[in-house]
Parts: sequence; C-alpha cells; structure tokens
Amino acid sequence: MAVRTAVNMGVDEIYLVEPRVRVDDEEVIRYAAHAKRWLAWVRVVGSLGEALSGVCVSVCTSARHSGWDALRTAVELDSLPWILAHYESAAIVFGRESVGLTRSEIGECDILATIPANPEYPTLNLAQSVAVTLYEVSKARILQGRLGYRAASCRQLESLRRLIGRLAGYAEEQRREGAAAALRHIFFRAAPSYGEASQAYRLLKAVLRLLEATGKGEGGGFEAPAHDKPGPGGRGGP
Repeated sequence: MAVRTAVNMGVDEIYLVEPRVRVDDEEVIRYAAHAKRWLAWVRVVGSLGEALSGVCVSVCTSARHSGWDALRTAVELDSLPWILAHYESAAIVFGRESVGLTRSEIGECDILATIPANPEYPTLNLAQSVAVTLYEVSKARILQGRLGYRAASCRQLESLRRLIGRLAGYAEEQRREGAAAALRHIFFRAAPSYGEASQAYRLLKAVLRLLEATGKGEGGGFEAPAHDKPGPGGRGGP
C-alpha cells in the first residue's frame, strides 16, 4: 500500500532497510494491485546509512516529539514543502509499523517531522503516514519553480553535516547526541542558500580550529556558562 501511494505521488526511489518480508511475496503483490510492476523498482539495503547515501537532506517521521529533547524536536508536516523545495534531493524515512524509528535512526536524519493528531492517540499506521506525508511533500515540486535563489549544493551540505559531527564531539559525552541533532535541525530546517552554507561552514571550521588549538581534545569538558547550568528543578536556565 505504501508503494502504491509512493507511485501516486511521483516518488523517484523506494528503499527498504532490512525488511522482514520479500517484495515478491504473494501478499505484497496482491496489496500493491495496479502498482505491482513497481515492486521490482524497490531497492533492498542493509542499513539506513546506505539508503540515505547521496541525498541532500533526510527527514525522519515520528509521532513522538518533544521540545525538551533536541533529537525529538520536530517540525509540523505542513512546513516541509517550503523547506524541501530548496533542496536538490530529499529522503523521507518511515519507521516500523510496530515501534517506529529508534533514537539512533532518528539521529541519522537532518530533520524530524510529525503529523499533528489527537494527542491521546497520535500514532497512524504506516500506510496512512506515508499517504499523508507524501501528499504534503508533493507540494514542494510546485514551489521549486517559484524560488529565485541558489540553494546550497549536496556537497556543501554533506561537508556541513560532517563538521557538525566533529564539533558535537566537544560537548560533554551525555550531551553530544543532542548537540549534533540540534545543530543539524537548525541548519537543515533553514534550507540555507549556497552563500549562507559557505559562510556557515567557514565559521564552524574556524570554531573547530580554535577548539583543537586548546589541546583539550574532544569532549574536553568545557564548562557551561552559569545561566545554562541546571537549576534546582533539573532543567537549564532561560
């Protein structure tokens, strides 16, 4: 059913990461109906990283989100078309029908998106999630022709992604995951132009060189400003 929807919405590629079922299974073919010839077009890979290779920006989807957890800070679905319209290519990542995506898998993506739903029962099944998300994302194709500035290239974005990972290594060990996620979310939600991405890279590179020059090494325990330290309630300051 997800394949049928992807074909309806003009998706260029479909990847399955370590699936538990074969795409040529009789039940899969029956549910695919008139889209069954596209099942041969589905690529099976061994890891999420392999599926995301060469993509400018990746978007994970989840019903679970939180403003306090940087990894799970999400944008609402209706903001995705404007963001994705600035990128050469994008991947939308859907999790398992049973448990969705793991924290590690979400950490491999640049943006987290969520479908606004009843907070008492926010989880949609996989086929529904694919349909709703791809309907919104398909609007990006319409917007692409209306935007007048030069977007950052995939190569620039990959360089930024790697640099962010190195910078996050200087955070306290328990904060590295959140630091990397926060920086990636900020940069990739902004859909930077070619010039903006270039300037951001130069600035972050200079910061990295300064950190390396201190000789403290990654995770060197730089002390946070006093107003950022957790207060009596356990949360940081304003």
